[in-house]
Amino acid sequence: MNAKERIEILRNGEVISEDVKQMVLAAADWLSKRQVNVDSDSCQMFITHLAMCLDRNDRGENVSALPKSMMDEVRSSEGYGLACEFVGYMENLLNKKLPESEKGYILLHVSNLKEKENKRD
Repeated sequence: MNAKERIEILRNGEVISEDVKQMVLAAADWLSKRQVNVDSDSCQMFITHLAMCLDRNDRGENVSALPKSMMDEVRSSEGYGLACEFVGYMENLLNKKLPESEKGYILLHVSNLKEKENKRD
């Protein structure tokens, strides 16, 4: 299964809205253009988490923030710059700021994805 098929399953199962589907497809395209393998298992897992994050955001639900020590580790990671760019892209796409708690998880996942890609090269 590839990333687009996974997103379609979420939409067809009415787990996410059409708007969320379109945003996640745009996010997958953004990542792909930056040499992140969106069809890898880890990226597909992230895409699912992102879809759920955006859905929660639409419903006004929040998650608990990452512990400060974990965020410090994310900030010092090799993929942090790309992760920050991604959050900026998503906030621009949404036309609003993401909650800090959700940003932390997105930063963590995208940083990890980039580091995994770098290790593959």
